[in-house]
Amino acid sequence: MGESIWEVPIPTFELIMSNKNIDLRLVAALILISKRDCYGRCNEPDERYIYNNDLSIKREEIKYILGFSESTYKRKFKALRDANIIRHVFSKKDGVTDLIYYLKCKLQVGEDYKFFTTIKSDLLEDILIKTDDKSFKIYCAIKYKSFASCGIVSLTYNWFANTIGFSSNSKDCIASALKNLQDNNFISIVEERIEHKKEVNGRMIANPIIRKYYSLIIPEVKNYG
Repeated sequence: MGESIWEVPIPTFELIMSNKNIDLRLVAALILISKRDCYGRCNEPDERYIYNNDLSIKREEIKYILGFSESTYKRKFKALRDANIIRHVFSKKDGVTDLIYYLKCKLQVGEDYKFFTTIKSDLLEDILIKTDDKSFKIYCAIKYKSFASCGIVSLTYNWFANTIGFSSNSKDCIASALKNLQDNNFISIVEERIEHKKEVNGRMIANPIIRKYYSLIIPEVKNYG
C-alpha cells in the first residue's frame, strides 16, 4: 500500500482490543494510508488523518487485502465511527470543501501516550493479508506485552481471551488464532514442562504444568536499495 517503510502505530487500548465489533485489521489498514499531523490539522496529537479522496482511491485495495465485501467494509467502518476510533470533519480551503477522517492511534495517560505498539509497514501488510481480526489482535497483544520482557513473554489462553473480549471457554478459538500466527511464521511458541504434584485421595500424583512462551519472529531485513 506504499513504497516507503515506516513504523506504523497500532492502538492496543482496551476499547479496541476487547470490543468484538472493532476490527483492528481495518484500523491498521486505515492508519497505514494515513498521514502524520505536521500542520495542526488534528486537534489531538494522538491522531493521524486521511483525506476522503485518498481513502476513496485506496478503498478497493483495503477491501482486497482484508477480504471484505462492500457491505462488510461499510459495517466495520461504521463500527469505528460509532466507537469514536475514527471521526470526520469538513474542511474548507480555497473555496473547496474536503472531508477529512481522523484516526485515534494512542491513548493519553497523564502527559504520556501509551497503549499502542508499532509494526513496520511492509510486515504489517503481510500480516493483514494472512490473519483474521482475532489473530491480529493477539499478535499486537504479544508485541505490546513482550516489549518490556526482552521479547519473550509467558501468557495463558485465559489472558488472551480476556484481552480480545472472548470468554474463558474460547480455548479452541484462541488456539486456532495462535496456530495461524505460528504457521505463517509471525510468532514462535516454546513450551516448558514444569513438574508438579497434587494430592488425590491421600496420594500424591503427577500433575505437570505446561507453560507457553511467545515471541515474535522478526523477518529478514529487505534490501530496498
